[in-house]
Amino acid sequence: MQVRGLLSMGLRTMFYAPIIGIGGTIMALSKSPSMAWIIALAGVLIFGVIIVMFAVAMPKFKIMQKLVDKLNLVSRENLSGMMVIRAFATQKFEEERFDKANKTLADNNLFVYRAMATMMPIMMLVMNAVSLLIVWVGGHQIAQSTMQVGDMMAFIQYTMQIIMSFLMISMVFVMVPRAAVSANRIAEVLDCHSIVEDVAEPEHLPKDVKGVIEFKDVSFCYDGAGENVLEHISFTARPGETTAFIGSTGSGKSTLVNLIPRFHDVTSGSICLDGVDIKNTAPERAERKNRLCTPERRTFQWRYTFKSPLR
Repeated sequence: MQVRGLLSMGLRTMFYAPIIGIGGTIMALSKSPSMAWIIALAGVLIFGVIIVMFAVAMPKFKIMQKLVDKLNLVSRENLSGMMVIRAFATQKFEEERFDKANKTLADNNLFVYRAMATMMPIMMLVMNAVSLLIVWVGGHQIAQSTMQVGDMMAFIQYTMQIIMSFLMISMVFVMVPRAAVSANRIAEVLDCHSIVEDVAEPEHLPKDVKGVIEFKDVSFCYDGAGENVLEHISFTARPGETTAFIGSTGSGKSTLVNLIPRFHDVTSGSICLDGVDIKNTAPERAERKNRLCTPERRTFQWRYTFKSPLR
């Protein structure tokens, strides 16, 4: 969302604002070249205010998206692990963990928004001071009959357009830090390589799949884990029969089921579908022959049924 907002509004503004600024400068100088120093002074003041504000608020902007991600992570873990939290009576710990993440984000946002709210009155003060200066200088030139009233009013309008172009560009730079964090996360996802690799010459599953699933001395270990999650699992699940896995939380029930559609490849042993090792088939072919219906509780989806994952 941050990247899309930067591309949709930022690029348009980056082309639009310089055109307004350059055009306003050319038209203002055509009205009164002698007051060019006022435009330069206004540019220096605006640029100085933007630099100061960015030096103060930019570090907070850079970590804002990370803090939002942290709060979302804590919320998701609390909702998905609600039963585990209740089973181990860690409600108080999770509440404190959520409050800490929430307060950190709130303090950061308050600081950023207060800084940006302070910037706008300062900008308006600079704009009004510049307008007053133009009227004062222009009034003397009108009194000396070297400038007309209409030219002075036009000069004020062009100067305001130049200042507004600086403001629009500054707003784009405000969006860049959050968009950069989001872009880095997108790049990390795109750079990830699948842990399930295709074989050079995959075997073909029978056209009429019966659905006999056989685990042969299967062991599995997650990448970076020190020990196996599953060890020496052997069983056969036949069509029309009910095969149940009973165990405590974290015993590997979900991991075992996720091996069937090849979300992961086994570390040792083999899983056969109608006698064909699924590791020697293309992952998409195995997925077409298997459907996984998870029993996850949907906290806010009251009409969640068995058919929901199949739709």
